[in-house]
Amino acid sequence: MASHKTQKTERTHYYISTASFLLSLGLLLFTAVDIRRGFLFSDYFKVGAPSTLMNLDLRHLILLLVGSLGMWLSYRYMKRLEGNLKENSVNLKSVTKIVAIVIGAFLVIDLFTYRGVPASRIIAAGEMGAKRRTMV
Repeated sequence: MASHKTQKTERTHYYISTASFLLSLGLLLFTAVDIRRGFLFSDYFKVGAPSTLMNLDLRHLILLLVGSLGMWLSYRYMKRLEGNLKENSVNLKSVTKIVAIVIGAFLVIDLFTYRGVPASRIIAAGEMGAKRRTMV
């Protein structure tokens, strides 16, 4: 049986690694939206014609690697700590619920960012609405 101080330290480390996991996931989602919509950097290598399918930049690779590595390391550390916490009968259901809610919120934010970037560009260009065109 671990001491109370050890349990508290392990629990704190578990919460920190959970937050790190969620931040890394957020970075991955943010990078995926930027690859599709191209709003983070100034110039991109555009893939696709006639409309752009992806906006690529070498810095995306760094962001994807940092996000993936952060998630992987956080997950491994959480998994190791989880075993110790379960042995000491610590209930982690509330943490699980919070993680699920945060992941759902990230996905909603990701969706609105994905749809909001082109809408803001259309509004900024002043081209919103139906245009009159003549038939040829």
